[in-house]
Amino acid sequence: MDKICAEMIRLRNETTGNARLCILGGGGFVGKALLPVIRNQYGAIMAIDPCYRETIHDDNVICTSDPKWIRTADAVLVLTPRGDDAAPYSKYAKVDQIWGDDTFPDMSPATQKSIRGKGAMLFKTAMIDKTLRFIPPLPTFGINHVPGCLISAMANEKKPGIQGMAHFYKTADTLGLAPMLFPHGRDF
Repeated sequence: MDKICAEMIRLRNETTGNARLCILGGGGFVGKALLPVIRNQYGAIMAIDPCYRETIHDDNVICTSDPKWIRTADAVLVLTPRGDDAAPYSKYAKVDQIWGDDTFPDMSPATQKSIRGKGAMLFKTAMIDKTLRFIPPLPTFGINHVPGCLISAMANEKKPGIQGMAHFYKTADTLGLAPMLFPHGRDF
């Protein structure tokens, strides 16, 4: 996920050190694991999640339930349990903002349209493995695009008992998996 975040910022032609990144679902399992990995890489990180009862400022990280912080972000990574959990937050999207959707089930066409309707660019996140083929391809994924939940299963199958995100990332790299963003709502 840290590479996906960096790729979203690269698409805006910005450097990560100055960028403002929002993690929608930042209080969940993946969001909480990701924050320590990326906290020193960005100008500001806003972790938005209903689990936060008050707004907490910790250096460049803001943990809050207030969705208005989305408007301050250059990029938004969606880590909610389901794609349409992002629907109420879509009204805070803005022009030229990058949204990366790492949810399953995916965002509905209505949620995608709402985000794009604000002028934001919406991408689906995946990992790519040129040796792996899904026949038939997974809906909305390319033939060698792998959703994050399957990456986790594959990494744990190769090295059972993976502890921590750093070990997981190293295992995924060893397996030859590379992160990617592709336009949401299209089959590739």
